Amino acid sequence: MSRLLGTLGAALMSGLAFSSCAGPSRKPAELQDAGAGHPAGPSASPILGPASRGWRAIWEDHKNFYSPYNLENMLLGMALAAPVANTSADRDLREQYQLHLRSSATDGAADVFERAGDYFIALPVFAGATLAGAAAKDTYAGSVLFDWGQRSLRSMAVGVPPLLFWQRALGASRPNEDDSRWHPFQDNNAVSGHSFVGAIPFLTAASMTDAWHWRCLLVTASLAPGWARFNNDDHYFSQAALGWWLAALSVFAVDHSERSGIPLSLEPMVLPQGGGFSLVFRF
Repeated sequence: MSRLLGTLGAALMSGLAFSSCAGPSRKPAELQDAGAGHPAGPSASPILGPASRGWRAIWEDHKNFYSPYNLENMLLGMALAAPVANTSADRDLREQYQLHLRSSATDGAADVFERAGDYFIALPVFAGATLAGAAAKDTYAGSVLFDWGQRSLRSMAVGVPPLLFWQRALGASRPNEDDSRWHPFQDNNAVSGHSFVGAIPFLTAASMTDAWHWRCLLVTASLAPGWARFNNDDHYFSQAALGWWLAALSVFAVDHSERSGIPLSLEPMVLPQGGGFSLVFRF
């Protein structure tokens, strides 16, 4: 899983960086006004400027993620998880839950919620939402869908690198392998990847609404993928909790970028060689 996360994370970051200098398409009239002198076509791919402008967007999300406030919260999460993971607490919670609370009903629900944390499901859903939303961006539903999809993708981009680091750095094992104690760089299951990925779509949606009742419902739903991993005995409680916490910090970083007024969007683009996404700055 760690190797898979690394590959997906690198691919996502590389794609964002590669397409960062592409801008929104201009209409033929705009090209004529600019004195282009050539009909618009595949070779007239507009460029907003040097690639460094696109990196500014990625940098802003990461700057928010690694801000003193966010790092303090990250360390707070680690501090709260440490006594659970490195004592008998994690094992006791696992034993009590598996013996007294797990049932065929919880297994059925967990199998559904666990799918939200599957990379091969989540990434296509986020990308598809961005594409579908862009196609109907002039409508309210389309703009919301587009915003949710591109925010979720950006949260993945900012959160996957620290996820991979902490999985390996803390070095805990799965319940069926060993105990939950941290043995730095000895294993790679200290933070649940499914809990992280599965929480992002719900937390992203929660960050986009000001209605408190919807926020409460969506934040509660974001806990379900992590609970599913705990129910299925794939992770200890502390590992599922850290995955959710890291997702929350990632979504917060992207939301802070949005609220600070950065003229950024992640939009689909068509090139002669194929399609992809571009980070677009408007100025």
